[in-house]
Amino acid sequence: MSYTHNKYVLQHGSTPQLRVSSNDWYVIRETWEGSLMVNQTIMSRHMTEDAARSAKRDLEDNATKSAAVTLGRRGGQSTSHAKAEAARRNGQRGGRPRSNKLSRTD
Repeated sequence: MSYTHNKYVLQHGSTPQLRVSSNDWYVIRETWEGSLMVNQTIMSRHMTEDAARSAKRDLEDNATKSAAVTLGRRGGQSTSHAKAEAARRNGQRGGRPRSNKLSRTD
């Protein structure tokens, strides 16, 4: 099974794989399958290295947040057979018991 992941890199000037203007900074997304790079995409172009670094950091943060959201959604939707059976048994017994809220009298 091949593991696919993205890596964000800064590039100033051209490489044999990707030809760009030599005066600008670029944020490049590399897509890797295992140890083989399968794609390069220019994500943004900047006049300074600091601006490019900031854009790269933002892209990495967004990718991390997106992955966390996806994993959280999957975890929240997971239901085991035992959990489903317990929910059915509880439902037959009347479901979740009502809470007895005591009113405060001051």
